Amino acid sequence: LLNSRRGWGTTHTPVDDARWALAQLFGRFNRSLPCCLVGHSLGGRAALLAAGAPEVRSAVALAPWVVPDSDHPRDVRDKPILIIHGTRDHVADPARAAELARRLQDADGAEVDFRLIPGAAHAMLAHHDAFSRPAAAFAVGTLLN
Repeated sequence: LLNSRRGWGTTHTPVDDARWALAQLFGRFNRSLPCCLVGHSLGGRAALLAAGAPEVRSAVALAPWVVPDSDHPRDVRDKPILIIHGTRDHVADPARAAELARRLQDADGAEVDFRLIPGAAHAMLAHHDAFSRPAAAFAVGTLLN
């Protein structure tokens, strides 16, 4: 899914696109199908913020660009969440993602697994397996449980 607009606007965000996609998916198929949202950068932020939808079983955020003070995913209690970030990411700050992960786990009761990939940058190109393999395994594992 590509976002309908670039960036993060004040009236329409990638979260709206994720919710639209969920509605399309469940309008076409069965709402009882499990769903895992996976996103990178702003898509990771959207995946986290849309994870509270009742149809969503889990979420994966790859190098998410987040704002811990204002981003507050709702209804994620007991939902598995995986956040993977590179230590050399100069686009999205891994410390902000770690802070959000701690808050989600401590304050909201989410099941958060936060992983740092040493030396990995935002594009994930040089370390693609360190991102894609655990993300795929996590998604499959949470969807088949």
